[in-house]
Amino acid sequence: MTSPDTKHAAALPSTLLRATIAGEHTSIEQLAVARAMVEGTIERETYLTLLQHMLALHTVVESDVLPALPESIASPSMARVPALLRDLAALGGARKPMDAGSVDRIARFGSSLATETPLALLGVIYVLEGSRMGSMVLYEPLARALSIQPSPGAGLDYHMEGMGETPLRFRALKAQIDAALEDTGDATSAASVAGRTMALLHELYSSISRTMSNESTETAQAA
Repeated sequence: MTSPDTKHAAALPSTLLRATIAGEHTSIEQLAVARAMVEGTIERETYLTLLQHMLALHTVVESDVLPALPESIASPSMARVPALLRDLAALGGARKPMDAGSVDRIARFGSSLATETPLALLGVIYVLEGSRMGSMVLYEPLARALSIQPSPGAGLDYHMEGMGETPLRFRALKAQIDAALEDTGDATSAASVAGRTMALLHELYSSISRTMSNESTETAQAA
């Protein structure tokens, strides 16, 4: 028999958002670039490329999403561009420009948000703030892979900044989302935006993973 608490949790907007992105999230975890981060085997150039992509995405979010959020939910801690810029500088910067396909995907994603309501845009924030929970297990293998110390300013600020408060902050965000999305229509719209955000991340990670595969093949052929 299902308890009242379980039924209540299943009806929460944050539960709908989590269910919407679950499949895509699991798929991302299986991609080469995600596995390399977890295993501590990612090459510096590949990681810099990933940071470059995340910088482009967060630039759009900070321009078009954060200013539109309900004031009660928006927080300065959601701004990630400064940390990404510090990490890129500390690690030497990306050597190549982003591929045109990724640039176009991020631009189209930004354009698609223009018609969304402030409450629907909470779907973007749910995904990006939720990803900071994953950062808590990534920073140590990344430090090994990049041969750096896991300390402020060393190149891992994107993952480590505010890490001590991440679980409490995300729990509070989910409660705020549940309160803000009481209307079913708002919750459905936010879930749709969350799904599109996770789909974009999947496309970006897939693009980088394909590049990793191609480079591995070229290296093997040259050996």
